Amino acid sequence: MKPTAASHDVTEECSETHCYVHAVDEPNAGAYLVCFECNHAYPTARALRRDYRRGSWEASAANEHCRADRLWRRLWRVVTVRASRVRFCPHCIHDF
Repeated sequence: MKPTAASHDVTEECSETHCYVHAVDEPNAGAYLVCFECNHAYPTARALRRDYRRGSWEASAANEHCRADRLWRRLWRVVTVRASRVRFCPHCIHDF
């Protein structure tokens, strides 16, 4: 499920499938999950977990006050997460 066009502004014709995170049209048909806020379509559970892990890692790496042992415990939960346990969109932080 690849984006159907290059990056562009939203129009009335593409408002149903336009992803506001990547500024492209993403087909929602057959997607594992679609965020209702930013319209990002996750084609598979693996794609949702990958984006969740990436976002959590970047947020943890930016937190310089977190001790190494706490960081590992927190990231272990992120590494082993199931897609059904991800409760928000990793791109816009909107609840599913």
